[in-house]
Amino acid sequence: MLEIYKRHNDAAREEVFFAAEAFRPPEDMEIDEWAETSLELSARVTKAPGTIRLRGYQREPLRSFRESIRTVIIGGAQVGKTIILQSGFGYVIDQDPGPTMVVYPEQQLAKRRSRKHLRPLIEDSPVLARHMTGKKDDLQLFEYNLDRMTVIIAWSGSPSQMAGEPIRYLFRDEFAKFAGATDKEADALSLSERRTISYTFMKRIFDVTTPTIRDAAGWRDLVHGTFETYHVPCPHCGEFQPLRFPQFKFPSRDKDEKFIHYRNRVLKNTYYECEQCQGIINDLDKMKMIEIGEWRPDNPEAEYRSFQMPSWLSPDVKFGEVAARFVDGQTDVEKLQDWVNSDCAEPWEEKGENADSAVILTHRADYPPGTVPTEETVLTCITVDVQKDYIWYLVRAHTFLKSWLVEYGTLAVLDDVEQIMIKQYTKSNGKLFCPNIRFIDSGYRTTEVYEYVITHEYSYAIKGQDGHQGAPIRWQPIKKYPGSDKELPGNLNLCHIHTPTFKEKLLLTFRNGFDDDGYNSDFDSWFLHNETGEGYARHLTAETVVEHTKKNGQVVREWKKIRRRNDLFDCEVYQLAFRYLFREELQRVMYQTTPEKQEEPDIPEVYRR
Repeated sequence: MLEIYKRHNDAAREEVFFAAEAFRPPEDMEIDEWAETSLELSARVTKAPGTIRLRGYQREPLRSFRESIRTVIIGGAQVGKTIILQSGFGYVIDQDPGPTMVVYPEQQLAKRRSRKHLRPLIEDSPVLARHMTGKKDDLQLFEYNLDRMTVIIAWSGSPSQMAGEPIRYLFRDEFAKFAGATDKEADALSLSERRTISYTFMKRIFDVTTPTIRDAAGWRDLVHGTFETYHVPCPHCGEFQPLRFPQFKFPSRDKDEKFIHYRNRVLKNTYYECEQCQGIINDLDKMKMIEIGEWRPDNPEAEYRSFQMPSWLSPDVKFGEVAARFVDGQTDVEKLQDWVNSDCAEPWEEKGENADSAVILTHRADYPPGTVPTEETVLTCITVDVQKDYIWYLVRAHTFLKSWLVEYGTLAVLDDVEQIMIKQYTKSNGKLFCPNIRFIDSGYRTTEVYEYVITHEYSYAIKGQDGHQGAPIRWQPIKKYPGSDKELPGNLNLCHIHTPTFKEKLLLTFRNGFDDDGYNSDFDSWFLHNETGEGYARHLTAETVVEHTKKNGQVVREWKKIRRRNDLFDCEVYQLAFRYLFREELQRVMYQTTPEKQEEPDIPEVYRR
């Protein structure tokens, strides 16, 4: 009996202790000071194990967590967004506990961050580990049960994970990539925020992300907040200024210089020029400057604080590396978009250039239609634009570095595509080759296209999308006829392509010239046969980019047709989509030593019908 009483008394004292701990006020120190004296990172999660070391530009965004109901950080790569978020997360557990939720864009990322970041942070930091209860279910994969609080790990694609009891703290990682972030109806962002309503002024929302496009979540949240930029003092004149890319100074390319040599010069010789005194600032200077900088707001009266962090604030990112990635992007739209998002921490805006017919026709090379001037193994694609009363087709032969227009024309019916598929074309060594793949636009006569694709091997239905879809290409399984509950007589995956991305890439390819080697350094070359006419060029210049302003003042850029016939433009855009899908196969074929036999490409399973 005495033993039972003792156990009961010990349990009661423990409950009182935990209750008292929950009401203990936070220590009188800033979060960044607490993090640098308390949080430990082990070798299993970082290349620099030990106590957390914060940079000068990371301190104020972290400190804002205590005073601002919401904090938004829009940052590039390697600026330490995750460390800032984890520091705030650890502070909550040890200093100011309350119901908490951490949300990620997808389930796999939530699993990885839970296993490799959050749980190790708790287990390896003594100040956090002491709040584990010692039970087996302390740190489950998606729920942490600590002595004074519960943590839910959720992801945007699971509304059920975000529905439930109120939370005081909400951490959202890469929230610009949440599913439905641009929809007007309830989405992952609003669902998670609703959980904080009952805590009113006591709630705290901490958002970090790399931006995507101007209309999506992320950038608009930055603009609606205080929109703070980090100003650093020049080591020569002492004037404070934000570090902006226009002040990066790097060499221009010599006329006959190989791209790889030019890129190496950019890496080695780039520096930053002070806006005030034009003094030269190098990477070593930058490391000292960022430790004594200060954040300055553009909108100080905003309801919450928001911060923009370009990648070059990080001491691990050199000026030359940023400039080299910018140079890479000048002939590759995907790389340029990544540079804008991940280096500049700015949104990507679709920009197009109006191609000039004369410039396009300068890409004509000295070879006749039906042939290609190479002995290399090529992958050949037919792209087909289906209209109500006619069909346009275009054939291109591709290697990893080059692409040749073989022929183009019109067909009466869709079944005539089969005659093009079995047609034989000639290489410069006299060897014959046939097309490998058919990409057929399904915007018109959709049922007819679906039935054709299902019954013809290596045929794929393709459809352009102008709206933001997160990736240049996505696949959608189609089970039924359009507008019907009737099942299709086979399996079909519809290829959705983000047409603004590929249109921009195409016009960028035509706009750039070629060097003496026949291709634009390490990038694709888009050749036309010697009989390519003005009609082809008119198709390629049938669309342009126009700007218009919405009622809310937002400027939007859209592709508009300025002539009726743009069918070959669409066919060429689909050819670029083919190259994107088969880029690894094209690279593999490039290194083959015996390109004697033309074989069907080894198509990944996800691309099969």
